[in-house]
Amino acid sequence: MINTAEEKGFSKGVEQGIEEGKRQVDISLLDILDDETIAAKTDLDLDTVKKLRDTLTKK
Repeated sequence: MINTAEEKGFSKGVEQGIEEGKRQVDISLLDILDDETIAAKTDLDLDTVKKLRDTLTKK
């Protein structure tokens, strides 16, 4: 039972790490590409890219 819980925890951690890595790539593209291109080349939809850009430019 412990192994199953450990495996689930490990898998969740890996998934979170992958998602954070994708987000960092998306953020790095914001200064060199337009929103439509980022959306077309990543897993994000256009609205999410726009929200990400808005959030980062307000800081």
